[in-house]
Amino acid sequence: MIDMAWRFRRSVQILPGVKINFNRKSTSLTIGGHGIHKTFSSTGRTTTSLGIPGTGLYYTTSTGRKNRQASKQTYVVQPSHTTVPATPSMPAVNIEAVRNSIESIYHIADKPINWKKMLVSDSPDNKYFHDRAERILEGDIDTYYEVINDVNPLDDLIQYGSDFECGTDDPRMLAIHFHVNSRNVLGEAQKLPKTQYNDLLQDYVCGCSIRIARDMFALLPIRHVIVDAWDLGGDILSVDFKRKEFDKLDFANLDASDTVKSFEYRMNFTLKDGFKKIEPLDNIG
Repeated sequence: MIDMAWRFRRSVQILPGVKINFNRKSTSLTIGGHGIHKTFSSTGRTTTSLGIPGTGLYYTTSTGRKNRQASKQTYVVQPSHTTVPATPSMPAVNIEAVRNSIESIYHIADKPINWKKMLVSDSPDNKYFHDRAERILEGDIDTYYEVINDVNPLDDLIQYGSDFECGTDDPRMLAIHFHVNSRNVLGEAQKLPKTQYNDLLQDYVCGCSIRIARDMFALLPIRHVIVDAWDLGGDILSVDFKRKEFDKLDFANLDASDTVKSFEYRMNFTLKDGFKKIEPLDNIG
């Protein structure tokens, strides 16, 4: 049994382009804006990030307390559609069943809440939402957190992950940090040849990210959701879903990995090696 818990993260803007970030691991100071910024963490790490929106290419330098040498990475995403046949010695695995299970993650989602209707609703069934509608529509972040905690929109994803960390300093957006728990969720698929397993794993991680965004857009009147997928001791995917483009998606027929790549994202992945760690878009130290 996996225990799922919500944690809420705070960022406080102290000057234009300057904010202090608080999370479970550290406190940090971020200077700059979307696309280019520098973060100084209490862990001793200093990170500079420069991205070209919409291209999937990002350049980062990171200097730690113990190692003052800067590490530089350029993330170039490789295509992931090559099919590698299973070898005769491999155990039988129903790949189609695994893929269907992955797709079911983002095919379903919560029913959207119309907060303007809830504001004027006098139905006893809507009392919880009616009582909070005015504050939600005013962009009260504390009420956002209250509703997320009470409604628990991702409760059925408990088998796919353990912890969800939520944070924002802007009522128009939400950032969700998600532990994908990859070693436990794909079961028999782990017996597949490495490249075939990695192909499924990428779809699984991207599919979970899409589902998280669907539920958050359904729950709150926000414009975009940043989803950071965490595994292997660090972030492996970071994607910024914009509502305007997201609402146009055909969830019954999309490819999860291709869909993520149509938004601003960071992912260092190849079929041969799988995922490697990246710096998230909402780098908060």
